[in-house]
Parts: sequence; structure tokens; C-alpha cells
Amino acid sequence: MYLLALIILFTTGLVSIIDILFGIKGMGEGIRIFVATSQALFFLSILFLVTKMPTRKK
Repeated sequence: MYLLALIILFTTGLVSIIDILFGIKGMGEGIRIFVATSQALFFLSILFLVTKMPTRKK
């Protein structure tokens, strides 16, 4: 599960970086939906990793 979350995080992070650098959102409706979905998956994978991280208990 952690490996899948890391793969999704890495892939969607690359899409976000490409969008920031080249502005691919403006290339069409399909690309805009793809980037929006990618950003949502990026946020959800970060949220998953943060909530499932093991913590030390005293």
C-alpha cells in the first residue's frame, strides 16, 4: 500500500511540476481534467502517507 502511494505521489508530482513549468492546463479540456485529477490524487496520497506513518508512543 505504501509503495502504491509513493508511486502515485511521484507520478502526480511530476504532472504538477510539468503543469507549473509549461502551463499544460490551457491545452484543452481533457488535459485540464487530467491535471485536476492528478492534483487531487497527489493531495490524497500525501494525506494517506501522513495519516498512516508510524508514530512513536511513549
